[in-house]
Amino acid sequence: MSRTAQKNAGKERMLNLLSKLPAAQTAAPAPADCLDYNWLEPHCFNNDQLEKINIFAKTLEEKIKSRLKNYFGQNFKVEFDSATQFFCQQSDASENQPAGYCLGFSGETGSIFGVVDMPRDTAFAWTQQILGDTHAEQQQDVELSSLERSLLHDIATEVVNSITLAIPQGKIKPQGCITESSVAMKFTPGQEVCRLAFKFAIDGSEKQFAFGYLVLCEHITNVVLTPNAGKTTADPAKTRETIIRNLKNIKIPLSSILCRQVFSLGELLSLEADDIIVFDKKIGDSVDVLVAGKPSFSGMLAKNNKNFAVVIDKIKK
Repeated sequence: MSRTAQKNAGKERMLNLLSKLPAAQTAAPAPADCLDYNWLEPHCFNNDQLEKINIFAKTLEEKIKSRLKNYFGQNFKVEFDSATQFFCQQSDASENQPAGYCLGFSGETGSIFGVVDMPRDTAFAWTQQILGDTHAEQQQDVELSSLERSLLHDIATEVVNSITLAIPQGKIKPQGCITESSVAMKFTPGQEVCRLAFKFAIDGSEKQFAFGYLVLCEHITNVVLTPNAGKTTADPAKTRETIIRNLKNIKIPLSSILCRQVFSLGELLSLEADDIIVFDKKIGDSVDVLVAGKPSFSGMLAKNNKNFAVVIDKIKK
């Protein structure tokens, strides 16, 4: 067998052996770390923003408690419950709040961007507390009378005004009358809405009632989460005038150089009392006036009473 034939035979045996080896198992890639993202839930606020909203709601809690105490003349236990986000599915968002009564509110523009919602049992408890009939039993099918609606409007106004106390830089005011459900504000399907839920109990009672605020998320971002939201922008002209006025009051040192001379170190060391130093400036020559060490004016040396003075004759650029 020739050398070429032997080489080809050896190559065939090697390929035959390799073909009988089991194929190498490719390791399955490790699953990537990822978070489930629910596109059906709103994500207007991140965790840091939600924390700021919770802090604001705790401040609002104290303001509500104070307003209700002033109105009713007695203490109320008010507690912030939760802050939730949701997408409006219907124009009135009625599926996202308890059936009951509400009062819309707006900013200075007058455009309603939120409502105070009060379930029927809350509305009944508040109005009966004012009327003094605290032992009356609520009848679910009976609507509030005109008097009770008027009283509820006054109470809801106090709840709305609590927002202004919690956000001093913006004025929130009630709009319209007490209405049922959330017809005071027409939500657009797909809008992101935040609900701040509260619980309250009349002092001395263990029974708790609920109420809350429904607010468009974009307005919470503008008013609550923006540090300078609602603050009046300063007039640029007045700001410039104030800056110039303050600049004019800055104290700047002035000095006047009468004349100069240069000595060697040996000449300087040889000076004694009664020696005369001769300068090259003649009497009547102008002198420099320095502003913060920089020559800015020149003038003639003069006298004012017993003080030296300089009469400026030239302004240096």
